[in-house]
Amino acid sequence: MKKINYKLIITLLIPLILLLVFEANFLKFSKTLILSIFLIYSLYYLLLGIFKNTKWATLILGIIEYIILFVSKMKLAISIEPFYISDVLFVKDAGEINTIIDTIFWKTVLNLLPFMIFALIVVVGLIIFSFKNNKKIEDYKTRLIMILSSLVILFIMFLPIKATNQFILNNFYDSDKHEDYLGIKNGLESCKKYGHLAGIYGSFIDRRIFMPDNYDEGIITNVINDVKEEENKSFGKPNIIVIFSESFWDIDQQDEIVFDRKITENFNRLKDEGLHFNMISPSFGGNSANVEFEFLTGGSLGFFSRSFIPYMELYDDAKYSKAPSIINELSNNGYYIKLVPFSSKELFRCGEVYKYMKIDAVEYLPKVAKEHMKGLYPSDEYAIDKIIDALENKDEDSPLFYMTMTMEAHMPFVNDKFDSYTVNVVESSLNQEMTDQARVYAEGIYDADKQLGRIYDYVMNFDEPTIIVFYGDHLPFLDAIDNLEFFNTDDEKLNYYRRYNTESLILANFDISSLKEENENELKYLGPDLLSAYILNHMDIEISNYYKWLYSTRNTTAAFNRYISVDQEGNLYYTRNLNKKMQELYDLRRAVQYKYFIKIN
Repeated sequence: MKKINYKLIITLLIPLILLLVFEANFLKFSKTLILSIFLIYSLYYLLLGIFKNTKWATLILGIIEYIILFVSKMKLAISIEPFYISDVLFVKDAGEINTIIDTIFWKTVLNLLPFMIFALIVVVGLIIFSFKNNKKIEDYKTRLIMILSSLVILFIMFLPIKATNQFILNNFYDSDKHEDYLGIKNGLESCKKYGHLAGIYGSFIDRRIFMPDNYDEGIITNVINDVKEEENKSFGKPNIIVIFSESFWDIDQQDEIVFDRKITENFNRLKDEGLHFNMISPSFGGNSANVEFEFLTGGSLGFFSRSFIPYMELYDDAKYSKAPSIINELSNNGYYIKLVPFSSKELFRCGEVYKYMKIDAVEYLPKVAKEHMKGLYPSDEYAIDKIIDALENKDEDSPLFYMTMTMEAHMPFVNDKFDSYTVNVVESSLNQEMTDQARVYAEGIYDADKQLGRIYDYVMNFDEPTIIVFYGDHLPFLDAIDNLEFFNTDDEKLNYYRRYNTESLILANFDISSLKEENENELKYLGPDLLSAYILNHMDIEISNYYKWLYSTRNTTAAFNRYISVDQEGNLYYTRNLNKKMQELYDLRRAVQYKYFIKIN
């Protein structure tokens, strides 16, 4: 009887132990566990075949796993999203993300310290054990088989082949099943359902973009060109001031936290003065660039994967100067275009993206003088100062498009974010930590609302036709959101709608009563992807058929994202379970988006 080669058994156990450490808190005995096993063993035996020693294979894989595990646990604690392969795009483009990390980094590390010490002991123990009990693979053929078989498995799993990717998604992640109409709303939920490693892998292949089924460019061209022009041109050719208000949400809608003052008093008052639309944001708690993408281009994140960021993954070639945008439309009509992001040009690669758009000036303001700061970021008051200055010094012969992206209300929502507070909590049914976070958030929103009132008063006395477009990009990443009754009704569709429901206002210093009547009677919902189309179609300028057609879709599907959709009557639908007419439009818009933002010719 042959003696059992325990060193060979070790080579089988080490990847399994490393996988169990990585899957701590997320281990799921499901179909996707098979994928995790294939991944970990393929990587281990690839390294073993290359370096021919178990000690080196264990050392390299152990270090890589521990680093990814730490980063993923940190991300999950901060943003409920794990590490993604695409995160490498952020390495040199972190921008003010560093501000967030610096503020809560050590607190998060301390919370994770017990687990990370345990994981470190296991990984280091495996490495030491492997060095003491090293198995060397001398046979050339055996190593070659290890390398080739591992590469074949990894190629099959990672190569962008539509049939393979869809097979994996459909058969392991059940993405073609409609019992779960909502799908996965965040990375934490994905990890809980599929496991840590399989959740990360599933997100990676889900973000792939393939040509839609039955794609016919001739049909798309005919549909785009066969549109009627909007007759109501009440906007004329005004100055356009866009205020992209960070995390702005009407917190006065909820009842469980009572503040000592109205937080969004101006916003709610001005609903009666201008045009108000309910929107569905593509994001929750972050990725503001995705909301910006929808507004500036009319494209929708509803056709991309949950973690996809177009600015970082599409806009990498000069061909994107041909992609649709409100900036191109206005530039072609003599507008002077200025963007003022209160962040760096590295964030989401905005600096590179803006090069492909016809922008006359971009002023990045990641850091300003101390007197213009409030908390960690430039104040909303300073943002409005900049708008007023731009209006007072504009060229009288050119209408102005000015868009600013505020930052004061950006996370983190920690008690020491602001030196002093105007807003106080009178009563709360939530715990102290959630209540404190909500108060910090409310302080930023109160300031945003106050400055909205200020710029409105200024524009109403400005002597050139001017409109203000004010909207929130997404709801804040607050623990309170998951615990407020406002987001936890008996109606699951309503809960999801409220989680992504932001609002927009269009205010003008001239008569728009005819638009206001239409708005109140027929047009109460409008996604950020249709907001720019609405503005363009009601201006007295020449615009492309793309934007004319896009605006024509408003009466079928008014607003939507990956999870939830709404029509003009306010009926809610799961986006994966639309009625026939809405599904036909969804498929058509997907094809149009592929033509204008992926294929581009």
